[in-house]
Amino acid sequence: MRRAYLAAAVVIIVAAAVAYSALSASVIQGGPAPVEVGPPDLASLPVVSASEIESAVIPREIADSNNAFAADFYRQVSGEEGNIFFSPLSMYTAFSLLYEGASGDAVAELEDAFGFEPDARARHNATAHAIASINRDDPHAELALANSLWPFVGDVVPEYLNVARSTYLATIEDPGYNESAENRGDEPARRINQWTSDMTNGTITGIFGPNSFPDPILVIVNAVYFKGTWETQFPPEDTEKNDWHGEGDAEADYMNVVGAFDYAEYDGLQVLRMPYEGDRLSMTVVLPEPGGMKELEESISAEQMAVWTDGTSKIIVDVTMPKFTASTKYSLNNYLKALGVSQIFEPGPNVPLAGIYHGAVVGRADHMAFVDVNEEGTEAAAVSAALVASVSVQPPPPQFKADRPFLFLIQDDESGAVLFMGRVSEP
Repeated sequence: MRRAYLAAAVVIIVAAAVAYSALSASVIQGGPAPVEVGPPDLASLPVVSASEIESAVIPREIADSNNAFAADFYRQVSGEEGNIFFSPLSMYTAFSLLYEGASGDAVAELEDAFGFEPDARARHNATAHAIASINRDDPHAELALANSLWPFVGDVVPEYLNVARSTYLATIEDPGYNESAENRGDEPARRINQWTSDMTNGTITGIFGPNSFPDPILVIVNAVYFKGTWETQFPPEDTEKNDWHGEGDAEADYMNVVGAFDYAEYDGLQVLRMPYEGDRLSMTVVLPEPGGMKELEESISAEQMAVWTDGTSKIIVDVTMPKFTASTKYSLNNYLKALGVSQIFEPGPNVPLAGIYHGAVVGRADHMAFVDVNEEGTEAAAVSAALVASVSVQPPPPQFKADRPFLFLIQDDESGAVLFMGRVSEP
C-alpha cells in the first residue's frame, strides 16, 4: 500500500449587485433563465481538434503569465505566519473567467495583474488547450480542473455564459435561490459546497454558510485537484520523529530515502526536484540555509523559479523530508487591490463587469487550498534498498535535510506552469 501526494484548491468569486433594490422582483424570484447545462465535449471545439486533446500542452504564454502571478501573490502572503499554500492556476483560471466579462478600467487592471491576452481568439485558443492538457487522461496521476457558474438572476449576459461553457468548459448550475424564502441562502450554500467537495474529493468542504449571499448576481467557482505518487518512494520503516527547527520547539515525522534526484546548490540554497510517477509532474523543494527564508522570499520571481527548476542535474541524494498537511484560506480582495486590481470591487460610473451583468461588482473572492504529503509503501522499500546498495562504495551523497522552513512548487514539467506553491513553516 502507498499513500499519495494530495493537493486541492478552490477559488470562489461572488458577483453582487451594486443596488439590489433596483432589480426587478420578478427577475430575482424567477431565478436564472434556462441555460443548457453541462459543457460541450472538448473535441467539438474548433480551437482544439480531437487529435490534439491527448497531446495538448499548457501554452507557454499561459504558463509564463501564471508563474508571474504566482510569484506576485506569494510575495503578498509571505508575511503571514504559519504555512502558506495556494494554487496560482486556480486563481488565474477563475479570474480569467471573470475577465471575459470585464469592462472599462477593470480590463487593463486584470491584464496587468494576471497577464491575460487581450485578443479574444488567441486567449480562447490558449485557454482551451490549457484545460485540455490539465484534464487529459493520465494513468499515473489524477489531475483535474473544473469550472462552474451559478447565476442567481435571469439576465446574466448570454454571450458570457456561452464563452464560459465553450472555452472554459464551465457548467451552468442552478443555485436553488428563492428570494422569498426565509432561509434563502441555505440551498445555494448546500449546492455550491457539495460541488466543491465533489470536485476536490472531499478535501475542501463547508465554504459557504447561509448568510454568504447578500445581493447575489453570479458565483464563479474553480477547482483544481491533484493526487500523485512519488517516482522514488519513501520506505515507511525509515520514517522517524525528530526536531523541527522553525519557530519555537517542535517535532516532525521525517521520511528518508536515498535516490537519484535532480539537485542543485546555490549560494545559501539547496534545490531538489522530486518527480511523480509518469514524469509529467514534480515537486521542487527550495531549502534555504538556517535564517535565510526572508531573503529567499524577497528574491522570488518567475525568472528565479525558472532558474531553480532548470538548473538541476540528476545525482544520488540522501533526502530527509517531513510529512506535512496544510489547509489554508485567503480572502483575495485586499491582496488583489495591492496588486493593482480595484475596479472590480468598487461600484461606480466605470461599470467594471458590464459583460456579465450591468450592475455587478465582485462582492468577495476567496481561495481555499489543501495539501497532504504522506508517503509509504512496500514497493518503495525494495527500490530504496537497491539504490542504497548501488552507492555503498561511492563517496557519501549530498544530504538534503529539510528540517527547517522551506518553499515548494508543484509543477507541470511539460510547460513549467506552477500548479501549486507553498511554504512549510509548521509541518
